[in-house]
Order: sequence, then structure tokens, then C-alpha cells
Amino acid sequence: MPRQPGKEHDVLRSLALRTAGSALGARDRSERSLHEAQEALRESHERMERMLEALTDGFCILDRDWRITYVNQRALDLAEPLGLTREGLLGKVIWDELPTLASTIVESRLDHAARTGEAVCFEFFYEAVRRWLEVRAYPSAEGMTIFVRDVTQRKQDERALIDSSNRLQLALAAGRL
Repeated sequence: MPRQPGKEHDVLRSLALRTAGSALGARDRSERSLHEAQEALRESHERMERMLEALTDGFCILDRDWRITYVNQRALDLAEPLGLTREGLLGKVIWDELPTLASTIVESRLDHAARTGEAVCFEFFYEAVRRWLEVRAYPSAEGMTIFVRDVTQRKQDERALIDSSNRLQLALAAGRL
């Protein structure tokens, strides 16, 4: 029996349409999955940003080349007398933007952390902002995470306690004479 070219053509056409439909369906599912993943990533990024902004400590992230990749509002508040902005800091080298910190205990201790991979914690008086600051820095393969806390009040309280103790000792010594 001779083949009918129309039926074979219809079968091939039907198969091609089903294959194309399957491919389009797979593409649509893939695009939907990509969109959902992008949305989940965006939401995760926003959640992380809200958490970092809620910290009571200043928070900063540096890359391996000392460029600032993130700084929260509290860190900007601590440096408020310097008039720094997030936009002005991001992507810039910390030592270029805060030159008064270069060649100080800050650079020395952060450099030590970067070289050794060991976390560091130290306090220093930052004359430019007239505050005592506690710095905790955690190096990683990507760079360094830094927390900064204003400890000026604690330092003043410690000084007052020492002064009071010294006055008491002088009074007691004077009473023995």
C-alpha cells in the first residue's frame, strides 16, 4: 500500500509542534524559576540590609584591597563630624577617605589582622571625632568585617573613678599625718 504523504507530514508537524510546545513550556518554567530566585535574593538582601542598619555598633566591610564595600548608618553617625556620606565612601580605600587613621594603631592592628587572619579588638581615641572608639575586626578571605563602638562614656567613667580613688587615698594619707 502506498504511503500517503499528507499523513506523514501531519505526524511530523504534530511531533514538531509538541516538541516546540514542550520547549516553550520548559523555557517559561525556567524563566519563572529565575524570576523567583531573583526575587528571593532581593528579599534576602533587603533583610540583611535591615539587620545591619539596626545594629547599635558601627559596621563596615572592607575588601582585600581596603576598599569600603559596606558601611551602616551608625558608622556614619560616629564619623558625623567628618561629614562623610555612604556614597562618598563606597568603593574607596579607607586610608584615602580617613587619612587621619593611616599610620596609627588602627592601620597597624587592621594590617596585623589581615596578614595573620586573626581577629583584633582594641580601643583608641580618635581626635578627629573627639571620641574613644572600640574596634573589633574580623578578617576573612574576602576582606574584613569591622564593628566600631563609642566607648567615650565608659572611658570618662573609668577616669572619674580613678580620680575619686586617688583623692580618697590622698585624704586617708593626710589623715594619718
